[in-house]
Amino acid sequence: MTMTTEATEVKGLNEWAKDIHDNAIRHGWWDEPRSFGDVLALCHAELSEALEEYRDRRPMEYEEGGKPEGIAVEMMDTVIRILDWFASEDPSWKPSPSQRGSGHVQNVTHTMTGTSMLPSISVMKDCVSCP
Repeated sequence: MTMTTEATEVKGLNEWAKDIHDNAIRHGWWDEPRSFGDVLALCHAELSEALEEYRDRRPMEYEEGGKPEGIAVEMMDTVIRILDWFASEDPSWKPSPSQRGSGHVQNVTHTMTGTSMLPSISVMKDCVSCP
């Protein structure tokens, strides 16, 4: 089953990072300090889960036991962890002018505000076990 939703607003990376980080704090994720190595290891784990989904030829997004699963979900978990880390390190961080014009920043912003990946974010941002 693929979940769909309409994007109701366009957020910049800083706004996403702040919302994700605030949610992580509410759920106790940052009660204990996390090292940079811990964050990298968690990102690696999410990417490994995406690879496992891919190797098992599972769909981009599906639901299992009421929980979103799939390649896209694991990839977005990685993005969520990265944005959470950015907000924990420097809430005022903004891409430099040269980065803002790069395809990388534009693509991430588009993906996170488009309708195909937004369901994963809206479902997972309230997840107790996920930042």
